[in-house]
Amino acid sequence: MNYTPNKLRQFGFLLLVTAICLLPLSLYSQSNEAKELNRLGTVALRSGRYADAVRDLNKAISLAPDWAEPYYNAAQLLERMGSHPKALQMYKKAFELDKNNYTYKEAYRVKLLEALRDAERTRDKSAAENIKADLLSVDPGNVTYNLALVNRLRAQGQNRQALAAGEGFLQNHSSFRRDYNSRDAGEFFLQMSQLYLSEGNLAEAERSINEAGKYPVKQSPQYDSALSLIKGAQSDKVAMLLNNANVAERGGDLEKAKAIYEEAVEKAPNSDLAKKGLARIKTAIEVKNLTADLDVAQRKKNWLDIQDIARAIQDLDSSDIKSARLYEEASAKERQAMAIRGEANQFSRELRVLQGMIKLDIDKAKNFVANDNFDAARGVINSSKALTELVPELSPMLSFYDELEAKMTKVETNSEIWEKAKDARAVGDYAEVVNLLKRLPSNYPEPHLRSIYAEAAWKTGDAEKAKELALLDLAENPDNNRSKFVLGNLYREENNASLSQRYFKEIYETDKDYPGLSDLYMEASFKNNFVTIALVVVIILIITVVVVFIKKFDDLKKSSDFSKAESYLKSDYFTQAIEILLGMDKNPTMTANDRAKVSKMLTKAYLSLGKYIEAIGTAKHLLTININDREAQEALGRAYLGLQRVNPESLPYLLQMNKTTPNNLPLLSLLGRYYSKQARMSKEGIEILEAWIEMEPNSPEPLKPLALHYLKTGEKNEKAMAIYGRMIGLGFEEPAFLVGVARVYASLNAFDKALELCEKVIAASPDNEFVHPVLRDVYNRQNKLDDLMTIYRNFLQVNPYNVAFQKAVSDLQNLIQQQQERGS
Repeated sequence: MNYTPNKLRQFGFLLLVTAICLLPLSLYSQSNEAKELNRLGTVALRSGRYADAVRDLNKAISLAPDWAEPYYNAAQLLERMGSHPKALQMYKKAFELDKNNYTYKEAYRVKLLEALRDAERTRDKSAAENIKADLLSVDPGNVTYNLALVNRLRAQGQNRQALAAGEGFLQNHSSFRRDYNSRDAGEFFLQMSQLYLSEGNLAEAERSINEAGKYPVKQSPQYDSALSLIKGAQSDKVAMLLNNANVAERGGDLEKAKAIYEEAVEKAPNSDLAKKGLARIKTAIEVKNLTADLDVAQRKKNWLDIQDIARAIQDLDSSDIKSARLYEEASAKERQAMAIRGEANQFSRELRVLQGMIKLDIDKAKNFVANDNFDAARGVINSSKALTELVPELSPMLSFYDELEAKMTKVETNSEIWEKAKDARAVGDYAEVVNLLKRLPSNYPEPHLRSIYAEAAWKTGDAEKAKELALLDLAENPDNNRSKFVLGNLYREENNASLSQRYFKEIYETDKDYPGLSDLYMEASFKNNFVTIALVVVIILIITVVVVFIKKFDDLKKSSDFSKAESYLKSDYFTQAIEILLGMDKNPTMTANDRAKVSKMLTKAYLSLGKYIEAIGTAKHLLTININDREAQEALGRAYLGLQRVNPESLPYLLQMNKTTPNNLPLLSLLGRYYSKQARMSKEGIEILEAWIEMEPNSPEPLKPLALHYLKTGEKNEKAMAIYGRMIGLGFEEPAFLVGVARVYASLNAFDKALELCEKVIAASPDNEFVHPVLRDVYNRQNKLDDLMTIYRNFLQVNPYNVAFQKAVSDLQNLIQQQQERGS
């Protein structure tokens, strides 16, 4: 048969395909054969036919080298034959091929433990270490094996590897922690603490030694030694960090100091010094940041923000003088604004809420202006302004009031012109009446405007203008007798008796008692109707008699009313006196002097009844008559005292009253409180406070402002020193005040008293920096600076991180050095 190359290639391909197809069958056949041989080997092992077992198991292993069971059976066979090392290898192979099989794992572990005991008995350390490593692969959660691994790595100088191995064990296995009787667990944590210590991780070292202390190893010397080393390292590290932090803090680098303190706390979480230092520096940083915010709020003049920030600073540092002063000032401003607005609670700090309050004010003001209630509108505007003074960001909203202000000003101005015109008419100054009424708009809403204007024009000789206005007025107000009276007189001057009599007659028919009408009406009637002359004469005579009688009657009633009122006042029946005096205003015979007398009597009655507002009104009326009326001035003072009202308007009268009644305690206390609130104390204020103290020597109200004023001006006289002593005696021991008084004592060489006050300041506020210049001054005056240095150093031994004392030592050293340089 001939084979061509193509046929040979086809034949080879068929053979390859056939072999591939037969391969699974071959493998299956081998697997079944290996299982059968393993079974036969196991049977031979159990029946004691070891040679057959060796043969069958070897064949099974050769046919299935990745199958664990023949190795396990071979290990049992070798163990029975006394070949323990080889048996251990077979157990290891079985475990490595099937690590999830508990039987193989347990058998391998038991055999490893036997081998470990043999190695330890023969003191074969190398073999023992290798066996322990194998045990760790079998039981990775066993603390004993992991401890052995860590110890072996440490012995080899591989500390980082040992630490990594220990950390991996702790991360993956934690059940061993619950066995508090395990010495190995305690020893493991002891080794970990030493490893962390060698790496400089004091926090973990301390944590590990604390864990070790939960186990029996705590009773060992090794534990005590490790604990001592860690504590020592902590102390050294913390001391170094605290020193660096202290240097940074003194240098003003608070952020750096904070970072160092945080590192110190991280290294030694239980260090009180580190934690206190960190808390202090955080407070200092927060105070610094808040102080910056306070400066911003001051520039913006936002008193609500100033109050809140200053209060936050005071919560952190009560010795901060600036924030304390601003807090008091801002609180006072807010209380004042609350009083103006009638608010019982503090204002919201949310801008949108405050804007809503202003918007409500604007709506109220618009309604008040629309209803011509300008006083109420003014009150609302002032209320809004009080709020914007606290929060200037709200000021742009006040522009809504500009239109209302303009409208009110315009209306009020016209109203003032009208009142002035009426006053000028009352005194007969008709030229001034004309000038004033010219300034009013023609549509000014006053029904008597044209008639009064016509009257004034007539009186000043402008007959044409007077007639025009009177006729216009009668067209709108037909019953206005004043316009009729003007026209009647104008026609009389034109010799038009008919028209003159007509207008006078109309007046006479509605108001027979119209002033000045009687004679003119008779004259016009005489000219117009001679027949009735006799009747007119009779009427005139009757009217004259009646007028005289009525006038006489009014005079008698006026005298009677005055007598009754005086009698009531003497009998303290003030209400009845007021009723009579108020009723006298209707009496037509009342003169200016009579009205002044009424006002004087009313003032006395109102004061006696405590009606101070009414008393102010009547007293002011008296002053319009006579500006130098002493009784009226004193009455105003009494009224303002009764109202407890001190302002620029009332102050002169209260001071005048103080001169006439110098020992009036309520008056002194009212004036004293007023002057105490002033930013700068005036001479009058000082005199008032001093007089108040004379009457109430132990009252803190006058003592505090006067003492602070004396301290501010540096007063050292006997009176000032007595005031200082009273303040301190009453328990007023604010550090700033005590330091100021101590400075005064030092300047007077009263060193013991100065030192006593300085001790109080330090006891109350050890961080106060302002007391140390006084101490240096006192000791320097006595040439005892070295004694002060000794005191400082003794204090710093107990309180090594007190910044104020550290700075004081530095300043004292500079002073001593300067004196030594001057001496050399």
